[in-house]
This record gives sequence, C-alpha cells and structure tokens, in this order.
Amino acid sequence: MKFSLRYSLHEAGWATAYLEHDQSVEMSVSYLNDTLKQFASSALELEYGASRSQVNFLDEPGEHQLRLSRKAEFLEYEIRWYDVWECWGLL
Repeated sequence: MKFSLRYSLHEAGWATAYLEHDQSVEMSVSYLNDTLKQFASSALELEYGASRSQVNFLDEPGEHQLRLSRKAEFLEYEIRWYDVWECWGLL
C-alpha cells in the first residue's frame, strides 16, 4: 500500500489532514502553523539530502508530528501525538 496524504481546508482557521498507509490517521489542523508549507519544505529537504525532517500538525490543544527519516532510497515515518504544542517547547 502506498503512502497518501489528503489535506482539506475549512473555514474559520481549520483544516483536516488524512494520512494513510497500513493504517489511517485523521487530524484536525489549526492555521496557527503553516503545515502545507512545512510539508513542502520537508519534502525538499529530504530530496536534497537531509536525513530527517518533521511536519507539525497543530490542534488546539495538542499536535501531531509526522517524523520522516531517510533510509537509503526509502523513507520511514512515525506519527506522534502530544497533548500540548511540543514543537513550540510547551512540553
């Protein structure tokens, strides 16, 4: 099964992200963070040689983190949930 990301924009500062592979995760996403820009930047970083990258999907409160790691020609990923905004140092 291939990795899939869908991102739906809604009104009033919210979006929904769907990540699918072996399992699926649905995430509410606040506009407090530019997640789409961060995802694009992450893809470029990995394409140009970075060994790892991270995309933050902020909720209110909490966040999901998509952590990506390059392993030869493959990418490994992990999704983590935090009850607070860990990426802003609030953990």
